[in-house]
Amino acid sequence: MLVCSSAASRHKSLSTIGFARGSTYVKYPFSVCADQGNAPRHRKAANTNCSWWRAARSRFVVKALLERASRRFARLVTDAVVARPGAWRLLRPLFRRQWDQLAPTWEQLRRPDTFDPYVAGLNTLPEPPKRALDVGTGTGGGALEIATRFPSTEVVGVDFAVAMMAIAASKVTPSLAGRVSFRQADASSLPFGDGEFDLVAHNNMIPFFDEIARVLRPGGHALFAYSSGAETPIYVPPERIRAELERRGFSDFAYSSPGRGTVLVARKR
Repeated sequence: MLVCSSAASRHKSLSTIGFARGSTYVKYPFSVCADQGNAPRHRKAANTNCSWWRAARSRFVVKALLERASRRFARLVTDAVVARPGAWRLLRPLFRRQWDQLAPTWEQLRRPDTFDPYVAGLNTLPEPPKRALDVGTGTGGGALEIATRFPSTEVVGVDFAVAMMAIAASKVTPSLAGRVSFRQADASSLPFGDGEFDLVAHNNMIPFFDEIARVLRPGGHALFAYSSGAETPIYVPPERIRAELERRGFSDFAYSSPGRGTVLVARKR
């Protein structure tokens, strides 16, 4: 909220300009004069600051509205594609553009506990996977979590957003170069052979169930984590995931809700 004095308060010696963001309230004392014509210099400066805060508030409101629209669009795309996978061809260009635009600030937008459900799912695996695929890896966080948790696992991260992949690739240190790699790829048509992976993992990602079943070897595991549970913009209910996987020969479902998120792990028979 922005607080400024009005013309009626021109004779008051002190007003407060402030704004609230989250749980922090910042205030600035100024002597504010609405009529700058004959006002002292310090009052003119105060009104200038008042205008600046009005503009800042407007920018903040616009940013919040755009963020809300982006979240709603992500859920719309998710629901549409899960219901009708063929819709992906129409929605993919707009969705890719959105993620390419988010790439430069994605690391700052991500919450510290984003990967907690994902890691909780990794911890349920009966043994380390020899080869793992992180689908929709974004800036590489999920792939690097796998590499950290399983030091001997070969990890591949894929994403359709070019800008995201560039950031992910920059995180591959010399110690990881031999077993962690990133490549641009569409999750609906993965550039891998049948049964190449022991683990196919997703963090806040639209699942393409036919491709998951194709590239995962028998006995391998699929993992689906959503960092904010049902509040995640990209989210598929566990009941829907289980139904889709059962039709494709999966079993041994394990579901949990660590922290504010959820995770489901299943084994391909």
